[in-house]
Amino acid sequence: MTSPAIIDFRPSHLLLNPNFDGYKLSLDPVPILKTEITAAPRRVFTSDDQYTFLHAKLFSLHNHLIHDPWLEYSCYFIDENWTVQNVRYDTTTGRLGSVKAVHKVPKPNTGRGDYNASLTFVSEKFCVFADGCGGLKIFNTGDRYRVEEWKTIFSDTILENSIPFVIQDARWEIINNVHQIQCLLLSIQQNNDNEDEKFEAVLDWIAIKRDAQSNSWSKLHVRQLKGNTLPEYCVLEPKCNGILISADRKFEFTFDNEHPIGPKEEPPKEENNGKNDQDVKKPELNWTQSDEDITIHFNIPQETNKQDIKVICDGANLQVRHKSEALLNADLFQGADKDLTTWNLGNEWLEVVLIKQVQSFTWPSLLKDVIVLPSEMPLQPIRELSLPPSNLRTEMEDCDFGDVDMDKEHSFVRMDAISHQTTHKANLGSNNPVLFTLSLRAGSPLAFALRNDVDACVWLPYVQPNAESDVTLNIKHEGTLNAFGYIQASKQQKKFMQCSPDMNYAIICEPHRHIFVYKSTYASASGLKNRNSSAKISIGQQKLITMEEDSDEVLGIVCQAETTILLTRKQVLCLQINS
Repeated sequence: MTSPAIIDFRPSHLLLNPNFDGYKLSLDPVPILKTEITAAPRRVFTSDDQYTFLHAKLFSLHNHLIHDPWLEYSCYFIDENWTVQNVRYDTTTGRLGSVKAVHKVPKPNTGRGDYNASLTFVSEKFCVFADGCGGLKIFNTGDRYRVEEWKTIFSDTILENSIPFVIQDARWEIINNVHQIQCLLLSIQQNNDNEDEKFEAVLDWIAIKRDAQSNSWSKLHVRQLKGNTLPEYCVLEPKCNGILISADRKFEFTFDNEHPIGPKEEPPKEENNGKNDQDVKKPELNWTQSDEDITIHFNIPQETNKQDIKVICDGANLQVRHKSEALLNADLFQGADKDLTTWNLGNEWLEVVLIKQVQSFTWPSLLKDVIVLPSEMPLQPIRELSLPPSNLRTEMEDCDFGDVDMDKEHSFVRMDAISHQTTHKANLGSNNPVLFTLSLRAGSPLAFALRNDVDACVWLPYVQPNAESDVTLNIKHEGTLNAFGYIQASKQQKKFMQCSPDMNYAIICEPHRHIFVYKSTYASASGLKNRNSSAKISIGQQKLITMEEDSDEVLGIVCQAETTILLTRKQVLCLQINS
């Protein structure tokens, strides 16, 4: 068993704005277009048997409005009559079109414990539909621009005992000349193996393949993963050779129809043979570096206390011990500041951070007497001058801690579909969950937003196969929402968070009354300078949209470059943000 490669979430300095000085409230009204709907969206509430936090989170945060990545300004929802409805914004006329029915789904056998229906578009002509009652369908949508009638090409019950589920992700792929749709289906099931955790999240990996001769479709239950939490981010990578997951607890493969799961490998015990700790050998660790510091990661047993760890750095030599075992005892390649050495203990990992004595110097190896190369990742180029931190940085406040459990460590991992091992991993911290996901490019995995200081950075994963069983995973910084990380932490009533694909604005939507819009630029506030340093600063624009007192709860949201579309029980609302 090899240690996973460390993923480095390193923002691009070209996409950060250190001179951003906050948002200014604009009193200019936001035009709102409204369209009445004849049948309310189908919404399912939890039953008496669905009482856990996992159920509450899955049902309450479900987005009933589905965006079509292949057709801009077009979105869909399923009404209470099991009809798929389409609503579209016309950019040429600036009007919101009427709601049009595109497909009537035969009513399934509903009952207690059902989920909300979900819909995912996998190509220009195909989409996957889950009715929330255990059934899965594939629709041939035809030309969606012309709003043609959809046709059902596959329909079946997927899981045993008709267990309901929602679609977490789906991809259209051509593998070995076979057209197939691979799906991740999320359900919450009883956990009979753990008395403390009575329910667990189950991810079923399903492949639906098309026979070229008969043009028929057949299903195959490929794999299954389980975890004691809901994934914050979960997608299949291109070619479906692995899965990318971000969560506050780990997921594990429990079933594989193609590559059976063997017994868990135990790490081999090393014999001492009379050698002392100073003997030169390549230690088992991963490390990365920036212009200022060195970050080293060790794998340690799960039940490890801080009293079991001992870290000593005298500037030239580093000693790291777990109880009586020496994880590292060797001379460093260059000097480190012994007074600024820190370490952090997580779940099955130990992180040691060294501050370089000579900054902006790239270490070719961690140790002096043995070559230990950095982990596989794009290294940040050496810069003569580091960017200053954001001028909005301040002391931590109560809102920065949110309402999450501080003992839970969030992580981002890639798990291989064949070896079932974690090949890449990043530790995100105890209070850094994925804020939201969005589609930047049709056919690509979803992008996701993470807090970075006061900002929120949008990241997009890129997976590239290297060899037969090796891949390179890069996480590219696509854009920055200035100060949005700090702002969203103070909104206790938020239900949906989203941003436009060009990241020109971000939205925080409460269930009933308020919608907050944050635009990155404000033309009326250009040319401002800092009073102390005389440096030019940039100001963003904030808008507050207040709904009517008797307005219905917002059930879904889709953000586009010019507009944001909201779905309620009686209306479809279109906020003309940039029109």
